[in-house]
Amino acid sequence: MQRICDLYLSELVGPDLLKDVRFVDSAFILGEKAVSGYLGLNAPRLKLIPLVVSLRKKRVSCYSVPIEYRDCASITEQYALSIAQHSVERQNCVKVGTNPLGAGAPPNVWSFSVAGFEDAGRVAGRMIMIDRVDGHVWGYEEYEEYMYDYNNLY
Repeated sequence: MQRICDLYLSELVGPDLLKDVRFVDSAFILGEKAVSGYLGLNAPRLKLIPLVVSLRKKRVSCYSVPIEYRDCASITEQYALSIAQHSVERQNCVKVGTNPLGAGAPPNVWSFSVAGFEDAGRVAGRMIMIDRVDGHVWGYEEYEEYMYDYNNLY
């Protein structure tokens, strides 16, 4: 079954760069102002991938995102932080910090930096991602699969 997705713009994008969106979703109405966030599309995943690739070639930070993240995301950043903190405490990590990816982070996860200690006592840096719909911790493989299957990024 084909997943229905929306296009998420991480930054303000002018209408001149969004002209091709109408080929993906004929119901999309292109305004005259720059936009960011979800565009409100309901397009098959495979139709959005070429648009994402084209926009990224123009240096637009964007993501193809399954619509349940637009319509049903219920995990707040504060709750995600508590999930992340609980998860890293079980792994003997010592600190959960702010989003290391900044505004360009995928909109389907909350991401936080994590610092812990390796056996040798050196500080190790990494990241933890919490799903915005159901609150599960994303593994690296899930993140890679999403980035490739939905955005053609590896």
